[in-house]
Amino acid sequence: MTPRYRLQVSVDPRFRRKITAQQLRAWAQGVLAAAGQPDGTELELAVSGDDELRELNRTYRDKDSVTDILS
Repeated sequence: MTPRYRLQVSVDPRFRRKITAQQLRAWAQGVLAAAGQPDGTELELAVSGDDELRELNRTYRDKDSVTDILS
């Protein structure tokens, strides 16, 4: 039986030529399955530009700067 994960995936339109949300979702499911993560594991992935990353960093980390990864 295939594990069921709770994935939220978004890709900014500017980056959809490089990767689609469907491709990213398939990759994430494969990684979670290979890592033996249980059903119900949650993961959110977003491919976005500097403006959105700066806003997320400011909102969640109180840092007014661009970042590559928020965890």
